[in-house]
Formats: sequence, C-alpha cells, structure tokens
Amino acid sequence: MITGNTPDLPGSPDTDANLRGAGEPSAPRRIVVLISGGGSNLQALLDAAARDQLGGGQVVAVISNKPEAGGLKRAAAAGIPGHTLNHRDFPDRPQFDQALGGLIDQYQPDLVVLAGFMRILTEAF
Repeated sequence: MITGNTPDLPGSPDTDANLRGAGEPSAPRRIVVLISGGGSNLQALLDAAARDQLGGGQVVAVISNKPEAGGLKRAAAAGIPGHTLNHRDFPDRPQFDQALGGLIDQYQPDLVVLAGFMRILTEAF
C-alpha cells in the first residue's frame, strides 16, 4: 500500500484509500474465450492482448462447440490451449452446459467471453 503525507482537509478523500494498490503489480486477468466458427473475434482479442489493450487480460484457453472451428487453429498458432466440446455428444442442453462449465472452471477464469459462440446457454451453465 502507498501512503501519503497530506494534511487531513475537510471533505478531502482519504489519501491512503485512493492510492491503495497503486503501482503494485497484479496478476493478469484470466480470460476463457468460447467460439463456434472462424475465430475473427478471437483474433481481435488476441491482437488486443498482444498490444496490452485488455487491461492486463490474458487469453488462457479457447473452447469451441464445433470441432471444425477455424478459431481453434488461431488459438494453437498463439500457443493457447484449445478444446472442442461438441454439443452433439450430449443428450440435452443442460448436460452440455454443465460439462462446458466444468471445462471452463479448470482454467479458473476471471472472465468468460462468448466471441461468436453460437449456443444458447441454459441455467445449468
């Protein structure tokens, strides 16, 4: 924590509270991206991360519901783990959504981005 030597002025904000955490490195935000197709939205996220434009965010995994999704190749080219979880392998949406949630949880993400993911998620997700 950074502290300051400022006089207490009426109505002035607490300096300690305002500067708390300033300058301290924080862990990158972990992002899991869900895709269904070519991955153009994924590529935009990867490009933004490379330019440090995601507020410290880092894509840690890509998951597709379609094995032929071109975005999986983009993930591999960027050195990011890619997974296929084919919705057709499940008897219903809730079971797919539960499996998807379990796979996502393995990466402990701070954020899940649906970037062209063409499935409606149920409450089971």
